Formats: sequence, structure tokens, C-alpha cells
Amino acid sequence: MHIKNWPEGDRPREMLLEKGPEALSDAALLAILLRTGRQGKAGLIG
Repeated sequence: MHIKNWPEGDRPREMLLEKGPEALSDAALLAILLRTGRQGKAGLIG
């Protein structure tokens, strides 16, 4: 399942903005830092 099909509240970048880093797993935070995913989508970074 692609992340774009996830409910917005379950997406890592949206969770980071809404709930803060403590709400995310280490893997989700690392994925955000490494800029995995599609650039320009749900753009916290990029």
C-alpha cells in the first residue's frame, strides 16, 4: 500500500507536524530525514 493511500493523519510528515516527533517511530523519523517518498508531496521537507 502506498503512503499516499493512507489517511492523512497516519502519514509520517503529517503526524510530525500535528503531534511532534515523539509520536513517530525511529524508522518514520529516519525516513523523513532521508527524504524518502515523493518530493513535493505532503511537503514538510522539499
